[in-house]
Amino acid sequence: MTTGAGRGIARGLIVFTSASGAVHDVYGPACGAHKAGIDKLAADRAAISASTAFCRAQSQNAILAWFIQGFLSWRLSPSNEEATMQIGSLSLGDAPQAIELLKADHREVEALFKQFENTTDDREKVALASAICHALTVHAEIEEQIFYPESRRVLGKGDQDQVDEAVVEHASLKQLMADLDGMKAGDDLFEARVTVLKEYVQHHVKEEENEFFPKVARAGLDQKKVCERLQAMKDQLIDANPPMLVGDTVSFPVLSSGAVSKKPRTLAAARAA
Repeated sequence: MTTGAGRGIARGLIVFTSASGAVHDVYGPACGAHKAGIDKLAADRAAISASTAFCRAQSQNAILAWFIQGFLSWRLSPSNEEATMQIGSLSLGDAPQAIELLKADHREVEALFKQFENTTDDREKVALASAICHALTVHAEIEEQIFYPESRRVLGKGDQDQVDEAVVEHASLKQLMADLDGMKAGDDLFEARVTVLKEYVQHHVKEEENEFFPKVARAGLDQKKVCERLQAMKDQLIDANPPMLVGDTVSFPVLSSGAVSKKPRTLAAARAA
């Protein structure tokens, strides 16, 4: 059963969310006792409003983390032969292709960089930088462990340099991400490092999509089979190393020698080990 005080607060919320004249409709003429009660309800409402504002801020942070994690957890489902997923102009239908999966990863990272540019909130910037580094780490791993070796197998001798250059560019990208690891939004060079990482990713993506991928496709790569392997490893990596989007510093997992970590392991933790 609701207590008298409880009823008063509940009624106060109703009154103060309606027109001001509704006070007299509920409480009658504002005599001394009634006015004191109304003043108390006003104070209660102010306290509730302050508490609500705090909770809303915390909820927004939680929603941000949930949204980015959900965004990163997006997966193509090769087993669902009738599913079609759209990302921009990209269509992935009943015969998923390895190159299209990798292009979808590229679009995902581009979208995260765009979100980073559009926000002024420090927590969002850190969360987005962590999300970007996480997505790039997983993407680089599946390429290096599966796509690049399969590309070497089908490409002729004259095109092996395409794979070599991609591997070297990945090493440079990893160094740029290592420089971001552990940084806060207010640190010197934080935004500059994210900008340089974005520009380097753009360069790498342009070369892959305009030169490397077309050559691999023409060379006869079994894209459906490779796509299934890429997706399986991507799912495994994400499950074992989920995005770390809570906190004031950039953090993301470090993956070594193609092994799937049993627990999330940040670059900072790996350095300290």
